[in-house]
Amino acid sequence: MKTLALILTVLAAAAANPTRADEVTDALREAYKLYENKDLSGATEKVREVLEKLEAKSAKLVGEVLPPKLGDWQGANASKENTAFIGGGVSVANTYRKGNAEVTVKIIRDSPLMDGIAKLLSNKDVLKFSGLKTESIGGETAVIQGEGADATLRLAVEGILVEVKGGRGADDSDLVAVARKLDLNLLKKLAKP
Repeated sequence: MKTLALILTVLAAAAANPTRADEVTDALREAYKLYENKDLSGATEKVREVLEKLEAKSAKLVGEVLPPKLGDWQGANASKENTAFIGGGVSVANTYRKGNAEVTVKIIRDSPLMDGIAKLLSNKDVLKFSGLKTESIGGETAVIQGEGADATLRLAVEGILVEVKGGRGADDSDLVAVARKLDLNLLKKLAKP
């Protein structure tokens, strides 16, 4: 619902300001014209196109938090993942290797389902009674579930979910080490409107 309200607000602003801004603004103007002409099918398709473009831009920004290298950990280029199964949003992941250890870092934002999980992870009272292992990462509380290659570290930063999963040869200390290399200040900037 937040997304629809945002799109309608941007549509109105784009229609009111005829200067060319970018491909998203142009597509919003087209969607608005189609809507005004009662072409609901065309407007819907154009709005979907706008959402895809916005998600691609958002994924690019989130991907900056997952560079090809994090300290001694070597990764690749971050890749966007499908988020339809978690209610939409943007998910970007990168797998990092150091020696025989491997971890995958995933950052998820703008997902209704993940928003709820991020709120739980931010609630220190809930964490205290969960019995899960916690670590401080950049002043934020992270939760570690499982052990070794099966472990997952989860951290909420301003409503953005960060997930660091163990892979072959990894242990809890690897998850913490990689999480501590992430630029949480950049994540916090991404969360601000």
